[in-house]
Amino acid sequence: MLLSLAMFCCCLNGVKATPLLQDTIQDKTYRLYPLGIACRNGDITTIKQLLAGKDEPMAMSSDCYEFDILYTAIYFNKEDVLKYALTRYKDINDRVYSDEYGLTLLTYACRLSNVKLARILLEHGIHVNGCQSPYDTYKVYPIMEAIANKNIELVQLLLEYCADLEIKDSNGNTPFTLAKEAGSQEIENLLLQWMR
Repeated sequence: MLLSLAMFCCCLNGVKATPLLQDTIQDKTYRLYPLGIACRNGDITTIKQLLAGKDEPMAMSSDCYEFDILYTAIYFNKEDVLKYALTRYKDINDRVYSDEYGLTLLTYACRLSNVKLARILLEHGIHVNGCQSPYDTYKVYPIMEAIANKNIELVQLLLEYCADLEIKDSNGNTPFTLAKEAGSQEIENLLLQWMR
């Protein structure tokens, strides 16, 4: 009887779930850590478990950079994950991603032409013009990304949140000159209305 009980306990021990190793890449295609996989899958329960510690784990990486849950939620277009992360992290205006472009969360959402996620970020108080480091190689702003993508709905949204129409990118373009270069008459007209 005692031998049977010992064997049963050994079997139970063998079926225990192994803990997720947060610092181990689990998905090599997207270079996702467990948090990134949970984010991609929209698995809020697992996300909450992974974020329960005091340290903020990374979600995905590239050869040179690592990215957090906010960036990853935008990358995978996960509205619920982004909303949850925004309730947890209040420093959204301090998060600039350390690649050569220094994209803010809003700039990244605009680069992906994602109006829905841009609106959520703006509703949570993100700076409409971004806030880049003066050491960045390029000057990339949310409105410039929206114009480059010829996304009039996104341009309109940014204007409603008082996007600066006098800012200049690395090439000295203002939003209006970029719209002219892009050949978007509709966006040019919209910008002219807001410049008055």
